[in-house]
Amino acid sequence: MSLPDVNSDNYHIAEYHNGNLYILRRMGDPQADQNWSDQLWRYDLNGNGKLLFSYKGLDFRVAPDGSYAAVTYQAGDTSANTLAFIDKNGDVVRNFNFAPTEPYANFPNQWSDDGKQFWGQLQFDMTPKTIYRISISDWSVKKFVVEPLNIGKDFALNANTGQIVYSDYPAFFDTDSMQHFIDSATKVHLFLYDLNTQALQTIATSIARPFSPKWLDNASFAYDDPNGGARIEYTVK
Repeated sequence: MSLPDVNSDNYHIAEYHNGNLYILRRMGDPQADQNWSDQLWRYDLNGNGKLLFSYKGLDFRVAPDGSYAAVTYQAGDTSANTLAFIDKNGDVVRNFNFAPTEPYANFPNQWSDDGKQFWGQLQFDMTPKTIYRISISDWSVKKFVVEPLNIGKDFALNANTGQIVYSDYPAFFDTDSMQHFIDSATKVHLFLYDLNTQALQTIATSIARPFSPKWLDNASFAYDDPNGGARIEYTVK
């Protein structure tokens, strides 16, 4: 299948669930057209498409069973703080507006495997300040303030257990700053943190190197060897 107007510059362009492709398309040029929009489309195995949602600055995550999609978008002149849940037909079933007066952007993260919980975060630049969990059964929201954790570039959430693995390796926006940090030989720590119990555990340390952690399943994750060897797998105790 070939599609026009695909928003290929978006960091999260598409998802595939149960034989359906969910993909972002951009209509118009934000630099030249005030009426530009992002559109979330769903295509089935036969290439039949359905427009599900349209707004400026879309981001999205689809539940594993396709029952809902969580979409964030730019409301007015604020950051993308508005979160909506849409059903299979594209109808909005719930709206949330987080921190409308704060300089935080609302980034969707992921759904739990059973589709009963959705996770996202309010963040500044690349670092989460508050992580939130929405229970789909009653649309209740629980927020976890993580700003004191000093989360840096490395960050991975387990949406089934509510645990995060992260490091205090900074997020850099230019090569000079990164090289200065490397030359400083600063110690970097990799942590495991339980959002529900607030239990914090140090897993490993490096000298000015990131860990790029990734969850393998609900009980284990992998990270870069701080000594430059193969990836290390860690089992949560």
